[in-house]
Amino acid sequence: MPDRYTTPSKGSSDWDVPINENFERLDIDVEHRGSDDDRSDIVPQTGAKYLATDTGNVYIGNGTAWEQIGTFSGTSGEGSGDSVQQLRADGNVVAVYNGGVDSFDMNNESPVQTALDRCGEHGGGDVFLPYGTITEGNITFHTNCNLYGKWGVSGKDATIRT
Repeated sequence: MPDRYTTPSKGSSDWDVPINENFERLDIDVEHRGSDDDRSDIVPQTGAKYLATDTGNVYIGNGTAWEQIGTFSGTSGEGSGDSVQQLRADGNVVAVYNGGVDSFDMNNESPVQTALDRCGEHGGGDVFLPYGTITEGNITFHTNCNLYGKWGVSGKDATIRT
């Protein structure tokens, strides 16, 4: 993500310009959260994400309105209707993309790549890894796809963004 933001040149007299540009990018890169009713208070910039914490609805901004793409309390795609957290706890890789939510069992061949491919087919999205240790060969990312999970011995949350 560092390549998305600019740092003012040392000694620059217009240091505020890149800083303000960074704030504009942050409005898109950082997920907005609040109640479904409060969603109208946030400008729906193209590509911005909004999570309604009271309903679990997930929205993507299109520049003029918030479009619902799914929900954490159910699915609008081919998924089972379980929450993302429950699907992950059950050992599934979960893909949340514009148009739906799908889960892929770890017993299937290449579930992480399959989830990334599903998001890529829909212009991007988020892939959530199941809790615990998983093993999969090389994976290929698509534009606007994010991978969420816990990495390393410490088990700290980590995100890979494209």
